[in-house]
Amino acid sequence: VIAEVLAQQRQALVLVPEINLTPQMLQRFRQRFPVNIAVLHSQISAPLRLQAWRAAQSGAAQIVIGTRSAVWTSFANLGVIVVDEEHDLSYKQQDSLRYSARDVAMVRGVLRSSSPAR
Repeated sequence: VIAEVLAQQRQALVLVPEINLTPQMLQRFRQRFPVNIAVLHSQISAPLRLQAWRAAQSGAAQIVIGTRSAVWTSFANLGVIVVDEEHDLSYKQQDSLRYSARDVAMVRGVLRSSSPAR
């Protein structure tokens, strides 16, 4: 699915349940897709997170891999959201603003599919 989305010049968001799964997922995606991949999670410095967020927003990052907060990232042309291990409880934010990244991803998908095509 991601290869098809990339062929359409659109972007992909891949959510992982835990920060420690990010390096393994990043390695696999770099081996499979020769595109710019950005990473977003809380253990990355603020300047690097901003750089990744801007790359997604501008379209420079074709794939973004991140934890639950990455679901709020602004994209130039988002084509698919993949929620790895969507049943995992770590997708639920319990502090302050409570949300489920899985549910937000589903709503974003519905809103995207009902909006006019770009």
